[in-house]
Amino acid sequence: MDERRSEKRGALRGLVSALYGDLLAVRRGDREAPQLRMAVSALAVEAHRVDVPPERLLVVLKRVTEGCALEHVGFFERLALGERCVQWGIASYYRPDEPV
Repeated sequence: MDERRSEKRGALRGLVSALYGDLLAVRRGDREAPQLRMAVSALAVEAHRVDVPPERLLVVLKRVTEGCALEHVGFFERLALGERCVQWGIASYYRPDEPV
């Protein structure tokens, strides 16, 4: 495998792990979740930088948010949180220079 490709994957994996950790830290009623929003934004900006297609980013965001053990948050709040992560990811992917 190409060394640069391996570095790109490593950076993205680290950002996905950080996102997962921030998702686990979300508490019931935490609508804004600024740390989570920053993690989603960082992942989206890096994905754009290394030419990950936007549809691939969406798959990753959906898998992480759906696969995270957030039983303490509640079903509908988990759905809303997943939707917000996708919205934040899209916004950051296409406008990487704008603050989150």
